Order: sequence, then C-alpha cells, then structure tokens
Amino acid sequence: MPRLPFRRAPRIRRSLAGVGTRIVAGVAIAAVVVGGAVVLDAPEPAQAKGDLPRWADTLNNTVGTATELFGGKAIAKDFDLAMNLFGPIISSLFGDSHSGPGIQDVLDKLEELDDIENKLDVMQSELVDIKQSILDVDLSVLQGTCVTQTVTLPDYLTDLKTAQRAYEEVLHELAEARTDSTRAIDLTRAINSFIVATMGSADHVDASTSIMAQRIGNVHEHLVTSGGRPGAIQSCGTAYFEQWKLQQTSAAARGATTETQRGIWLDDRQYYEPLQQMVQFWQTAEAHGLFFLQQASLMQAAIQYTVADGRALAPSESASVCKSAIDNRAGNARFVCTTSLTFANTFHVMLVEEWKQVGLPISNDNVVMSLGTDLTGVTDNGAATTSLVWARKPGNVSAPWVQSTWNAAASAVSYDGLSGFLPANSAQFGALQSQYVTSHTNVIPFVQTPVQKLDGSTDATWRTAGVKPFAPFDLLTLMRENVAPGETTGAFDTTGVDMVWLPNETATRYIRAWWYNVDRKLYGATGNLAFAPSMATGWQDKNADYHWFTENGISVRCMVAPVDGLLCGEETIASWFIARQSADWSNQGGVMKVRPSSPVLGDFEGNANKNVRCERWREASMIYPTGCEWTFDRGVTKAPQWLAAWTLKDGTTIDAPSAAHTLWPVTAVPAECGKTSWGVPTRCGASMDAWLKANIPNPAAPGPQPTAAPVVTPWVFGPSSGICSLPTWAPNSAEEGVAITTSDVTWTGWVPGRGGITATAPQTTVFEPSQIALDLGLWAPDGGIPEPLVTEVYLTCSMDAKYADLATVSTVTSAVTTARYNGMTFDLVRVGAEEPAEPAPSPMPSPSQPSPAPAPTGTEPTDAAGGPSTLAATGIGSVSTGLWAAGAVVLAGLVLALVAALRSRRTARARR
Repeated sequence: MPRLPFRRAPRIRRSLAGVGTRIVAGVAIAAVVVGGAVVLDAPEPAQAKGDLPRWADTLNNTVGTATELFGGKAIAKDFDLAMNLFGPIISSLFGDSHSGPGIQDVLDKLEELDDIENKLDVMQSELVDIKQSILDVDLSVLQGTCVTQTVTLPDYLTDLKTAQRAYEEVLHELAEARTDSTRAIDLTRAINSFIVATMGSADHVDASTSIMAQRIGNVHEHLVTSGGRPGAIQSCGTAYFEQWKLQQTSAAARGATTETQRGIWLDDRQYYEPLQQMVQFWQTAEAHGLFFLQQASLMQAAIQYTVADGRALAPSESASVCKSAIDNRAGNARFVCTTSLTFANTFHVMLVEEWKQVGLPISNDNVVMSLGTDLTGVTDNGAATTSLVWARKPGNVSAPWVQSTWNAAASAVSYDGLSGFLPANSAQFGALQSQYVTSHTNVIPFVQTPVQKLDGSTDATWRTAGVKPFAPFDLLTLMRENVAPGETTGAFDTTGVDMVWLPNETATRYIRAWWYNVDRKLYGATGNLAFAPSMATGWQDKNADYHWFTENGISVRCMVAPVDGLLCGEETIASWFIARQSADWSNQGGVMKVRPSSPVLGDFEGNANKNVRCERWREASMIYPTGCEWTFDRGVTKAPQWLAAWTLKDGTTIDAPSAAHTLWPVTAVPAECGKTSWGVPTRCGASMDAWLKANIPNPAAPGPQPTAAPVVTPWVFGPSSGICSLPTWAPNSAEEGVAITTSDVTWTGWVPGRGGITATAPQTTVFEPSQIALDLGLWAPDGGIPEPLVTEVYLTCSMDAKYADLATVSTVTSAVTTARYNGMTFDLVRVGAEEPAEPAPSPMPSPSQPSPAPAPTGTEPTDAAGGPSTLAATGIGSVSTGLWAAGAVVLAGLVLALVAALRSRRTARARR
C-alpha cells in the first residue's frame, strides 16, 4: 500500500475515473439555497470544443439532484449528501423565539465554522467562469455556418444574465453583512430580487410555470423540429454536415492528409461533433437556468414554510426543507417543491428529445465506421464504396470465430448494441482500403522489388509475367497507426493480430508463360499462378539452359497479411506471387520458393529432381539454348497455411492445415435506425437508450446509495496515519449486477479559526493528520515552532460513486475524525466529534422597532405585533420578520454548503 504524505493543495475539482470532472453532489445544490454555493462547483459549461464530461457535470448538478432536493426523500444520517443538516440548522437559527437570532450572531457563528471570505471569492470566480463560457460567448462564432432566424436564443441569454446578476448581488450583500449588520435589509431585498428575476414575482410558488421555466421551454422549442417546422438541430445539423463535406472532402484536403491522419477515412463522430457542441452549449445554458430556478425555489420553499405556511422546523427533523414541507403538508412550500421536481422531470424529457433529434454516432470506443461514398460523395476512380461498421479490437467481440482457421464457419453476433457482425470478407476489406486511398490521395505505396528479377530488371519481371507491379498498402499498420485529432491511440487495436483470414475465399489468376522473342516460342507452364521459368545465367547467354515448371498452378487462401496487405483478387494475388517467388538451379535439380514478406505466413517450397523433357532448336544458322520442363518430383517440402488444396500432376494432393488467426468482425450500418433529420446514419433503440441513461441524469434514477459511510481507519503502523475505507452499498434492483466505480478520495483537514487544506489522492493513499498542522503553519519542528500551536485537528474523507451505466453520481462523506497531539505527532483518536457550541440568540432589530421579546417555547413564530408571521405580496414582510425569515434562510443555505456534513466539537469545514 502506498504511503504518501498529505500536502497542502488548492481547492481543486476532482476527477472520477471513467466519468469526467467532479460532479457535485445533490447537497451542494441544496446548499446553494441562497449563496451557499460559495463552495460549490457551479454547473460548468460545455466548452466549444465539445467537452462531454463538463457538460455532463452541469446536468448532474441540476437534473441529477432534483429528486433529493425536492422529492421529500428521507436522507440517512451521518453518511448522506449532507442534506440532513438543512432542517437542524434552520431550526437552530430560528430557535424557539419568534424571530430567531440576529443576523450578526449567525455571521459570527459562520466565521467560527469556516473561512467565509475565501468561499465567497471561490463562488465569485466560478460565476465569472460561467459568464466567459456561456453568457459572453459570441453566438456567430459558436454557430458558424448555422444561421438561426430567431431572437429566442439570444433573449434567453439575456434573461440568464439578469438572474446571474441578481444571484451575484445576494452573494455581495451577504459578504457586506458580515462586517455591517445594518446591510441585512439589503440582503433581504437582494434575495427577493433574485426570486423575482427567476420565479417571476416574489410570491410565485409554481416553479414549473415560473418565468425561468418558460424561458427554458422556449429554448427547447427552438431547438427541436416539431409540427413540420425545422428546429435549430435540423437546420444546423444540415449546415454543419455540408460544411464538413466542403472542407474535408475537397481534393486539396484529401491531398494534404498525411499517412496516419484520419481524414475522411473513418469515424462519423467528426461530422457529428459541431452539432453536438452546439447542443451541449444550449443544454448547458438551459441547465444554468434550471440551476438558478432551483436556488430560487429552495429559497422560496424555505420562506414559505417558515413564514407563509406558519410552520417551524423542529430540531429532530433531519432532512431538507422539502421533506419537512411534504411530510407536514405545508401548502405553499410543498407546492414549490413538488412543482420544482415536476419541472426537473420535464427538463429531463426535453434533453432526451433534443438528443434523439441530434442522433447518436455509430462510432465510439468499441466500434468505428468507415466512411463510404454514401456519406463523403467521393469515389475510387468512379467506383462507389459502402460505409461499414468495424470492431476496433476483434478480441473484444464475444464470438467463437474471432480466432479461427481459414475454413471456419461463422454465425452473426451482436456487439455494442449492433447486430450482424460477421468476419470481414475481401469486398469489405477492399472497401476499407479504397476508402483509405481516396482519403489519402498523396500517400503512395512503394513498389516492392521482386525476390528474383527476370534478366536483372524489375520492370521486365512485371511486364513479361503480364502482372501489375506489386505495391501493397500495409493495411494492418495503417489501421493501427491512424489517429484522430486530439487522440493518442490508433483507430484499431491490432494487439494479438498477426494476420487476418478472409474465410473460405481463394484467389488465383492465369499467368502466361514466358516467350522468346525470336521464334515466339512459349516457355514454361501456363495456368493458375504458374511457376515462371528461370535460367542458369541470363536471357542474353545463348548457351544457357532455360528451366521451367510444368506443374499445375496453385490458388491462395485470401488474407490480410503484415506488410503485404490485402491478398485477394486475381490481379493482386498474381502480382504478389510474382514478387515473392524465386528459383534455385544451382544443384542438379531445382527448388522453387514463394516467400511472403512476413514469416508468420510461412514459405512455399517445391523440389525437382529430374526434368520431364528438354528441347533444343535453331533458326537459320543460330543455335539456341535448351529449354527443360520440370515437375516437383521430389515433392513439396514446405506447404504454407495460405496454400489452398492442390493436386500435383503426379496425383499427390496437398491440403495444408491453416492455423487459427484473426477473423475481423464487421457489420453493415444499421438500416433499422434510418437517418437523422439532417441526413446521416444514427443509432437508435437500445443503443440510444443506453447512451441516454449513461449521459443524461434522470431524477428518477439515483446513483449508488451507501449503507455504511466511509471511515477514516488507522493504518496498520499505528494511529498517526489512516486510510479512507470504501463504503458498503445498498442493493438497487434497477442496477443489479452493474459495477460501481468510485473516484479518488478527497481529504479535508482543518483547525477551527485557523483555516484548512484539501487534496485528492487514490483511495489507498495513507493520510497523516500531522500534515494539517504543518501545512497551516501551526507547527514547525525544524523552523521555530517546536510544539504545535493546537492540540487537535479535524479531518474527513469523501468520494464520488456511480454505476457504470448510469449518469447520476453520488457523493459519500465520512464522519468527522479528530486527531490529537501526543507529544510527538497527531494520532487519530475519535470519529464523530461533538457539535460546536451554539451562540446565544440576539435578535436583530429593525431600524424602527425595538428588539422583540422571546416567544414562549413551542409557540408558532409571530411578528412584532403578535400576529402570524407572513410575507407581504412583495415578498418582504415587516422588517424584523422579513429580515429574519429571509436572512435565516440565506444563511441556512450558506451554512449547509460550508458545513457539508462535517460536525466537530469546535467547528466544521466543508470539503468543497
């Protein structure tokens, strides 16, 4: 187990292996009730380059947490998403008096709990990031060739800016109130202004009909095609696809594509990408609107519950305000919560509809589509090619024939949601090679030098045999080394692939015999892949003997070979055969060989002992050499696996067994899915459903839920260090058998009033609590502070978890652990520290009213006049009750975000 020192680190976003950047848990969203997002990774925008994980984070921050925020779910204590703190904190702030503690008391408590100023700075910085990534984007640059004839989208961004400014004002006034309690009234007004900007009015309680919900719906309606009216997805998709073809399929572009570049050879994701980027952008913008709507809804629910519905949150209630409102049937607050969840579900339906209209590329990490004439419009010298779907790594396909002999029988299998995979044949590999040739027009394969040249001339060898020069594409290497922009691995994984059989296909071609140019006499056998004649010396030596074999010609089992490439088809196989054959007549008899470029294929070798006949002739006064015919009377001593069944002239039959090699799975582009509205093939059915499930958070599908929290466990060498144990998970019938992936662990350490540190490391990394005091400058044994300035430090660990096939991510956090100085170092001594002492209430009076007297224990909150506590139509009641109701809700949200399930004897620090 690695033992790594804990080091101070800036607040950073964590990565979940295989998931993407950190996805903030539902509590963080709840915590932002009114500014608690100072420690929240605010929904992050999808970048113009199409950053899918960041876009997914945004949706998880909103849609993925809606059920826990608004659905009234009971949250398990101590190892939840920290929402259990919502009720108790509001109760502690309201207390038993009719107006609760004053704003300054609450702020003093927050100062004790954490570094508010730093958290506010973080939130402001993240809001600036949102502006730069969403609100300040130049739409003409973003949409490029797609020109939308509407003001809907720009208008929505204007509304989003208004809501963001109002939200920023809440944060600003909260920061001001920390040092000037008279600014509490300004904080109240800022909260109400934010509710008005988002809900539509201060007393609006139906989130699904709020002004922000309507604006989000307008964006959706603009994106999708409905009722015969083309939406932006269809019109922009068509424009982007046409732009791709103009730019990528031009002669200049194809000529500039280098050997290992993708070009238009492979991968339909390249023309999907611009449309995906655009939709990710607008969905991120929609999600930001939902984010602000959720914050306003939680503020409104808390205000309605404590004031308009006239209820108090009991200290025993350990759940969100929405659970309390639903359980207690609080009219207004409950309605805010239920309509918020309703709209979150509606928003999920919108996202699904938008992506179904975008379509889903065929290519992914498991398969890749080769792009044919049907998509590119490019032909191979007038011959059209067909798009096909290839397994990237044959070994990943569960088919018994993937590693088989040449004569294997194969049945179709399904893979990666697509059906009909069979071993690729020569026509399909031929199409793949043609598509490479047309995509890389300046990549010219070199002509191989024949193993044995006729009369010392390469050209004479091809010409005399009547075959084309052998210039192969090393197709397996090209498949392995072709890399898409921004990627480091090849399009295909040829690990373990030494050659590829094209099962049950053979190739041969009639090869003419040599002829001598004086009497036009033919020398040598004629027939299928006949063995060409050769001489002891050369054509010009009139006394030389000519030798040739008159055996029956052979056929070759088709294959894709290393170096020699695709070997099938009569023209290719004849060129290869002439290039790779040689004869040796140095002994009394002769030896004929065929030696492929790769030794994996094996060599052919036939031996002759006695000639069949010899002939000498003369013309005028010229005497010409003898020509002798031979057969393999000494036998075939090497019969390679690529040699098809063969009968010699003497009746001997040779049927060399073929070794098991790769049969490459390929299938047709699925016809059942048709094409998108913008004209390209797409996935559908189970494939689309699985992608949507894995990428679009569904409020009805929660992430893994723990049955026991992670625990900071002392390491085997003693209590001065520990690890974060993995939690156990509750059964989930909907995800039975699905693997759960956990992220690296985030460690958070702090000292009350002195600050804290946080860092992320693998789950097995050892944590040393003494590092907290060292990194905070509270202990320097070698630097002037021989004894630590504190005797206790506090720490917690947390991690994200998700099902492998589900978008929603859960976050689990350990209980607070205390480490105490033992005279030498800090030892882990206690898990689950006590709560810090509560400050005594000192209600904040309004500028025109005296401080109200405490109400009897157990009474309903009342205003200064003794009547029920209510909000006026503007959302602001009397100064004291309005300030307290709004201020307490605001600060409850802030406390929730800052505390984040960390309870200790003196303080707690949120890990976000």
